[in-house]
Amino acid sequence: MKKIFTLIAMMLVGTVSTFAQDTYTVAGVSDIVNGASWDQTNTENDMTEVETGIYQLVVTGCKLEAGRDYTYKVVKNHSWAESWPADNAVLTVEETAEYTVTFEFDEEWQDVSATAEKTGEYVVDPDAKTWTVAGSSVPLFGTSWDPANADNDMTKQSDGTFKLVKKAVELGKGTIQYKVAANHDWGEAYPSSNASFAIPEDGTYDVTFTFNPTTHAVSATPEKTGSAVIDHTWTIAGGVAGADSGETTLFGPFWDAACADNDMTEQSDGTWTLVKENVQLDAETYAFKACFDHSFELSYGDPETTDGNALLEINRAGEYNVTFTLDLTEGAEKVSAVAKNLSGDSTGIDELNNEQPATVYYNLQGIQTNRLQRGLYITNGKKVVVK
Repeated sequence: MKKIFTLIAMMLVGTVSTFAQDTYTVAGVSDIVNGASWDQTNTENDMTEVETGIYQLVVTGCKLEAGRDYTYKVVKNHSWAESWPADNAVLTVEETAEYTVTFEFDEEWQDVSATAEKTGEYVVDPDAKTWTVAGSSVPLFGTSWDPANADNDMTKQSDGTFKLVKKAVELGKGTIQYKVAANHDWGEAYPSSNASFAIPEDGTYDVTFTFNPTTHAVSATPEKTGSAVIDHTWTIAGGVAGADSGETTLFGPFWDAACADNDMTEQSDGTWTLVKENVQLDAETYAFKACFDHSFELSYGDPETTDGNALLEINRAGEYNVTFTLDLTEGAEKVSAVAKNLSGDSTGIDELNNEQPATVYYNLQGIQTNRLQRGLYITNGKKVVVK
């Protein structure tokens, strides 16, 4: 009899696990959430079900400024695979003050909202903020898109504006994107869309950045001071398709365009290749791109996909040799990969034959589709996110 009760208890535990409740979390700028900006894994921002299907999160002591857009989303199960709304939700206030912010999410209708209730006074101290330039060029900024890099902090000028001068930097021809961020965080950064400036030719440059904290105007002026021979590079960056983070044996750091271990080699026919040998791979779909000069400013994936990422599907875990090829032929301009299983099997997005059925994708309604739009799909029994 004791064994029967034990078996029933185990079955009940299994049933409860099968129907485990989803978790909804608010991720957004640090001014209106707990902890750092846009951290979908922070359990301090998990919402509480206040009635069936209605979830809330209350954050106190938020010091908010009139005229600023405070952006956020609601994330399911601590992953960007499902989040609402499609574009960021925005909270604004009419008065600079201290607030309690209440977020609400309707699970059935996927409605997201936030309200702010004033709880105290707050006066902005313009000298309390550190302004830092972050952007796409590793040679210029030292790191790519890192608002916490104090080497790029700006200095206040006598007229109240801020300035940063980077001297004698070897830069290749192209376009460099950047923002100015407050307090080493993306919670407040200008402009809302990236600013950019052009480097007309390879050389050594002094670059002067300016920022007006009142108007939020930014500018960058490059001045060529000498010649330079720049070794341009193409680098593979990627990760497991649909994942938000996580290193892999194939790419190393997650979507890291600056990882020199993934630099490609130019071939005599004008293509670029990277061969990764004896790599232990899981049965996953991998997404990747080829990035120019260690930046995502110019990158190529597969133009046939909506998000532009190239995909490599590994059907069986094992040890592989993987060859990445970048074709810059006009009209082609894509990167592809072929993985050869050291047991003799080969798979790749450009090597499907009659004995290897093409990957079939289904939407959440179970309808087969060949044209992937942004969203969640099912293939080979697994979820794949197209961003």
